[in-house]
Amino acid sequence: SFGPEEEDPVRFSLEGSMDGVEWTQVGSSSAVWTWGGSRWWNDGPYGLGPERGQRVSFDTGVPWLWSAAHFSHAAFSLVPCVYLLYAWHIKCVGRAKTFVS
Repeated sequence: SFGPEEEDPVRFSLEGSMDGVEWTQVGSSSAVWTWGGSRWWNDGPYGLGPERGQRVSFDTGVPWLWSAAHFSHAAFSLVPCVYLLYAWHIKCVGRAKTFVS
């Protein structure tokens, strides 16, 4: 049987340790991803559904929007580098043609 509804664990903090001495927070009932790629754990309540006793899963993966934004930033940052390498290559080929002829 279930206890009173006021005692439902809707707010929690999860800590982990590699040595059993120093503990760091590795999870909580609510978290936010920053644009820098780190998670910010806060002490807010987890939004449980109306049914008590239901199984709930937590997804701590990186949000797809964050992944897409960082991938597209990396891809577009690569374009000027490729352009400069191509321009340098054309310049070198032009010098080689002048030298040979």
